[in-house]
Amino acid sequence: MTTKPYDPSLLLTDDTLITGAIEDALNDPDPRVLPVVLSDVAKMKGLSVADLAEGAQLNRESLYKTLKGNTDTKWATVQALLRVLGVRLTVAGAGM
Repeated sequence: MTTKPYDPSLLLTDDTLITGAIEDALNDPDPRVLPVVLSDVAKMKGLSVADLAEGAQLNRESLYKTLKGNTDTKWATVQALLRVLGVRLTVAGAGM
């Protein structure tokens, strides 16, 4: 039996699923999850790390590490990636 690597970007087939994945990542207690999900969204949209780096005006080599979840990511980096991906965040109360 042969197995293939799992590619979560294949599950992100529409805006609703992308929104849900990003929302789940934002609510995950591990801050390294969000950059990995953003990487999957970029892949689904056909954007390479080089495309993201150029659009976000970030260093490509450090962005590779960030998107693999191997570093603590600065909020400015997250904002730049969201902008390149065309994602706009909104805030809602959590039963306050």
